Amino acid sequence: MEENALKFDRPFDEELHRVIIHGVLHLIGYSDKTPQKQNTMRRKEDSYLSLR
Repeated sequence: MEENALKFDRPFDEELHRVIIHGVLHLIGYSDKTPQKQNTMRRKEDSYLSLR
């Protein structure tokens, strides 16, 4: 996570929250196996991150 935070120039806590949200999305049935599904998950992650 720390590497991704540095790579994408984002705060560590934001990257941590993104990883947690990403995992929860998988747990409730979302997939990221195709580019379209990756885009859907990214939009969901961004949406939930905006609530913090």
